Amino acid sequence: MCIRDRSNIVANLYYPFDEGPSKQSFKNQIENLLKEHSFNGEIKEDAFCELMDKVEKYVNDESIKQFATKIFKRFDKDKDSTLNKTEFEHLMYSYRDQSLTKNEIEEIYNDIMRFSSNKGGIDFEAFYMYSYGTVSYTHLRAHETPEHLVCRLLLEKKK
Repeated sequence: MCIRDRSNIVANLYYPFDEGPSKQSFKNQIENLLKEHSFNGEIKEDAFCELMDKVEKYVNDESIKQFATKIFKRFDKDKDSTLNKTEFEHLMYSYRDQSLTKNEIEEIYNDIMRFSSNKGGIDFEAFYMYSYGTVSYTHLRAHETPEHLVCRLLLEKKK
């Protein structure tokens, strides 16, 4: 598999629903890293796995709040610093447990709205507090990808 294909796969893993500049920048960084460790445009499987371990460590070492901020901003389409019901539903449909219903998503939204200082939508502090407030850092790091943490934790609160 060529470097460009591998960098696309990695970028899609970490930015599955984002086609914006963040994903492109991440993809370019991965592609450059792969090029540095390749021979004649190809990279061996063991070298690729070693690099992916480093990428995962980098991503996991970034603070949880930074990830929550990135996710929040990515889904705040109207850039009003809140997630309205439609934006929140899009976030949940992007990362949710497939068994979760629309009504359950609405219940989670309404539950978080109780903590929001902005009644027009979920503000970041309510989003962050509800998502991460009672879960230990060790528990957060145990999840496979940081971007899925937010929705996974929201779902855990629901259960």
